[in-house]
Amino acid sequence: AWSFEEDVPGKPGWIAAGGSVSASGNPLTHTGGQISFDVVTESGWIQVEFLGTYQNIGFVSAWLDDEEPTDENSCRLDGLWVDHTSQSRYSLMKTQLAPGRHTLNFRAYGMKFKLLGIATC
Repeated sequence: AWSFEEDVPGKPGWIAAGGSVSASGNPLTHTGGQISFDVVTESGWIQVEFLGTYQNIGFVSAWLDDEEPTDENSCRLDGLWVDHTSQSRYSLMKTQLAPGRHTLNFRAYGMKFKLLGIATC
């Protein structure tokens, strides 16, 4: 399940609770749940801001409009990196869908995942 909260005082975001991972660190399930946001695009660009950190973090599949993600309609946003810091990370995505209203979906896998912001143009 996702909740809007501050996991660190003064640093709010949409947080997916951590799920199960294997001994190798691979996610076993998407128990972090799914969340969707209504967005409006003009030129098709979508920027997602999320937490990047070096431990205890998972990833999400992100996709537009369809009920389920596929290899053709989704991308993976990974919160894990090697730098021993915790900072905002950005992903810039381009859709070929027509301008207008769309539903941006996220499904969490592995450990917790924290969304910080979404911008479109």
